[in-house]
Amino acid sequence: MLHVHTIGRIGKDCQVISGVHGSFMAMDIAVDDYSRGQNTTTWIRVRSNKDNHIHLSEYLTKGRLILVDGTLSSSLWKDKNGESQIQLSITAESLSLIHISEPTRLDVIS
Repeated sequence: MLHVHTIGRIGKDCQVISGVHGSFMAMDIAVDDYSRGQNTTTWIRVRSNKDNHIHLSEYLTKGRLILVDGTLSSSLWKDKNGESQIQLSITAESLSLIHISEPTRLDVIS
């Protein structure tokens, strides 16, 4: 089991899905990395069945910056062209919204 902490932007509004085994929330986040002179974006699916995460889902909207702490897993699948793809997923143990404010006059040093 691989435990991870990552920061990313929500790709589209969070969904709450109800099923036979209860409700859970799911969303995709874009995690940016800069390596060897290039930006790379990795999409990661985030899921949780914790009640407080499900209640938080109305605030988990497209573009929000979020810190996710949880367990990483992966699955292999084939797309419509028969190409192998990998889906990275995090089962969230904690979620934190990150708010970055605009700099004020006092924050800017000349």
